[in-house]
Amino acid sequence: MNIYKRNIILIATLILCFVLTIVYGYGFRNFIKQPKLPAAYTRYKSIDSGASSQHYEVKHLLNGEANEIYFENPIGIKNAVIIHVNSTNSDKPANIYYKIDQNGNLADSLIYSQNEYATSFQKGYLVHQDYYRSWALDGDTAKHKYIPINYDLKLDSVARKNEFFKLNANATVSKFISHDYLWDNDDRKSEAKIDKFLFLIKDKWYALYGANLKDYNEQEINEPDTLQNQLKGEQILGKADNIIQVNYFHKSLRELTDGKIWWFGTGYINLKVGLENIEIKHEMRYYEDTKTFSYLGLKLYEDPNHKFKLLSNGGAIFYVIKPKSK
Repeated sequence: MNIYKRNIILIATLILCFVLTIVYGYGFRNFIKQPKLPAAYTRYKSIDSGASSQHYEVKHLLNGEANEIYFENPIGIKNAVIIHVNSTNSDKPANIYYKIDQNGNLADSLIYSQNEYATSFQKGYLVHQDYYRSWALDGDTAKHKYIPINYDLKLDSVARKNEFFKLNANATVSKFISHDYLWDNDDRKSEAKIDKFLFLIKDKWYALYGANLKDYNEQEINEPDTLQNQLKGEQILGKADNIIQVNYFHKSLRELTDGKIWWFGTGYINLKVGLENIEIKHEMRYYEDTKTFSYLGLKLYEDPNHKFKLLSNGGAIFYVIKPKSK
């Protein structure tokens, strides 16, 4: 057999192996023997198509643009819930904050440019290293300066330490900001490594300046009131908790990864709200080795101070669960 015939046979063999691999993979993934969806689950609706119970409903709340990526848990404050998304629009990248009022309605929004990245919510105030905003509490978008203490650096080490502990003892929030983020390189405060400590005392913000403020070894008091996802990462079929129960799983695609089989399909779920269940369907994965499910982006948040829940379906898409309008 000459070399040309051998090459032709080799190429034909490789093509045949490739085709057989595709056919096998398609067969493994898609030849699923499964009964028709039981009639009891045909009434279940997806969260974007009007799912409801007798007294509660799921309504669309916020649909971020394609370049908005949700990356933080919502934050609960005394009169609202704040949703923070990041816009990756190359023309005007920004941080966007959405305010959801006590009735679960989108009430307001605030846009920060990306160069204002060093911000965090503390007791409802949006805190930057150089200023704060009370927008979430009262709608005021203005930048407010901190009340300075020892900005002129005239306090000696003993007086500065006493001032620190006096402020810290009365503060509901304390937050340390290192000199690395405060000064221009040619500023004498940069050379002297002057830090800043912020304190919230009775709705007023103070800023104490001085070197080595972190050496006082006091813990910062700055835990944000973030809401945690109430849906567990995994769920067992038919096993109810106080929030959710997966009643049925309808398989549509089988995959083999690292020797383990998992299924993609639709879960038919009871979501508990008050004393009622909202029947929803949602894309899920089922893992044969652990007999558990994952929710594929579905997240649930609740602030006990408000009469609504938030559902996230991934990205910056949010829905609100609240009592039906009378």
